[in-house]
Amino acid sequence: MVIGKRQIVKNLFLTACFIFLSGCFNSKKDLFNNDIFDSSGMITHRIKDKKGCATNKYLLILSPENDEPQWYIRSENNIRRIVNVPATFQYIDKIKASADGKFMAILSYGEGHPLITVIDTEKLLDNEPSVIQEIDPYPGTVDLKHWSNVYLHISSDMLLTHKTDSDGRVPAELMLFSEKEFIFNPWSGEITSGSEDIKDPAQYYSQHLVGNPSEVSPIAELEALAYLKDSDAISYLKKALTMKKYFQHATKIKKLISSLQIKRSHDKK
Repeated sequence: MVIGKRQIVKNLFLTACFIFLSGCFNSKKDLFNNDIFDSSGMITHRIKDKKGCATNKYLLILSPENDEPQWYIRSENNIRRIVNVPATFQYIDKIKASADGKFMAILSYGEGHPLITVIDTEKLLDNEPSVIQEIDPYPGTVDLKHWSNVYLHISSDMLLTHKTDSDGRVPAELMLFSEKEFIFNPWSGEITSGSEDIKDPAQYYSQHLVGNPSEVSPIAELEALAYLKDSDAISYLKKALTMKKYFQHATKIKKLISSLQIKRSHDKK
């Protein structure tokens, strides 16, 4: 039986990682580190118990180049491969566990695109399907911040409170002008805004249109407001019509005002 070159390289990589582990987990330094990164594409994360205390178990994720991540649980004298692995992108960047250890949030990247995967730790250890939420910000970005009790704080330049039912992504029209904070509740699956200025999205885009325009104005704001269909934006749009920099976009602005006025009249019936 001939073993392919790729498989040989893969086996050598895994062997080297396990040799490394045999030493690193015996060192006192690593006992106090939550996440340990290695240039070979390996990350280890110390698992907490239900009281939030560190255990002697570690989650080990190997990310070989041009291959899928491989997940293992490492205890004092045993390494066990996880078969039912969560779907992530190829490169694991961060792992953060909730205070009680019940949940883990994993930030991964694939071709530069980020993805947050939130999993149930106990189900992962039992080799059961463990994913409870995927937060995919495409075409924008997302980052892990911290857990506060059972709530996961993240940041993104997409309006994560407005994911579609069809693919679970935020419409491209709802990209934000800077990164904002969001809070994810793993028990309910709800994402809420942690930043005051985006709790009213229509007002956020409207105020940016007339008060703090940028190089993407007014196209970005008009697309967002057209998607949101909130008639509260009408007064801001009328003000935008008087702004010299928007004269060439007057037709689009008037068209949006008209559609929102029609919607408002229908809503009153």
